[in-house]
Amino acid sequence: MPCATGMTLSLCLLAIKEAQLQKRIAKEKEVKKEGNESKEGGEGEEKDAKYVVWSRIDQKTCLKCIFTAGRSSYILPFSSISVASCAM
Repeated sequence: MPCATGMTLSLCLLAIKEAQLQKRIAKEKEVKKEGNESKEGGEGEEKDAKYVVWSRIDQKTCLKCIFTAGRSSYILPFSSISVASCAM
């Protein structure tokens, strides 16, 4: 099914959010099964991603998609560079 850019980005971000939720649920079930319910905040515990790093461009669609997916944006400032500074 063809989708516009905004819908595609929203669906991707929502799929990532759902995968994180399913992973957390599976981990909680495993902890309960092992009887280690007091193991909260332990070392190496993964946290869900909340932020999307966004290179600021003149398109609000990306920003709307981030908010639609329930995430927050971390906006990178746009800086122009010359072609000469990229050459090695």
